[in-house]
Amino acid sequence: MVSTSAVRIGADGILLAVFTAAAVISLRSLDSPTYWFPAFITLSGTLAAGYNLGADVVRVRGGHSLTDGEIVDIGASVTDTHDDATERDGAGSVGARALVLALWLVALPLLGLVVPFFYAALVWLVALLRFQAKQKWLFVVVSVAVFGVFLNVLIVLLEIRMPPAVLTGLG
Repeated sequence: MVSTSAVRIGADGILLAVFTAAAVISLRSLDSPTYWFPAFITLSGTLAAGYNLGADVVRVRGGHSLTDGEIVDIGASVTDTHDDATERDGAGSVGARALVLALWLVALPLLGLVVPFFYAALVWLVALLRFQAKQKWLFVVVSVAVFGVFLNVLIVLLEIRMPPAVLTGLG
């Protein structure tokens, strides 16, 4: 019988191989500015997969199981982790939370119809973090500022032309 630790090491190796192959393909195409982002993602994924594989190998060589304390039941469901106290506190059902999340996802493109997408994304993120995630204002401001800078760098680096808002023509 194959142990779950061996299966996980094998999966880590496959993941590392896939990310390494994607990174090699992306790095060969760096002439185009649009390939910077895939190269960044694949290199980051390769590093993370390599670290994960190395850490797992060290744990196995140290005599530890990779799956102790983890849920490995494929048949586990969302309700298995659902707490009765959560229901009593008014957090709502899984279906209601899924509907609210879907509405938040629909709100972003709708906001992008009225406001240029860059600003719509920032306003949407403020609303999501503050009202849905109920984060403190300091966290919201810092997170949105970092996201705004990162998004702007991607737009400039990849030479993306952002379209104006469809309904108002702003942007």
